[in-house]
Amino acid sequence: MLRIKQSLFLLPRVEQKKITSFQQKDKISPLDMDNKSDKNRHTNYRQPRGIVGIGHSSKLAIKGIKLLGHVHICKLDPNLTEDCLKDYLNNSGFKDVQCIKLQSRRPEEYSSFRISVPREDLEL
Repeated sequence: MLRIKQSLFLLPRVEQKKITSFQQKDKISPLDMDNKSDKNRHTNYRQPRGIVGIGHSSKLAIKGIKLLGHVHICKLDPNLTEDCLKDYLNNSGFKDVQCIKLQSRRPEEYSSFRISVPREDLEL
């Protein structure tokens, strides 16, 4: 045990630079520079902002919407309507479904739809 304590005292101490005043923070010694200029220290990413405000949604008149997931369905019967597809999906257990008929490349052969459902009902 005595040897360990003696060897610790023999190790050289590494002293850290201490900044004694505010003015010395801006000064860069030639050894610390390593060929860096002010242009190289500029960052291209945006600094995070602090919290701007805190409130409760029950007090606000502005409300957010439910997040939707979108699915593209194609190669269906060309005579199929949006209401018919929406009724089928509602009977299958999907609620709050939006169907939009899209312009197909060959409308005489098939029809295409964009189906929007709430994200919690959509499995990826």
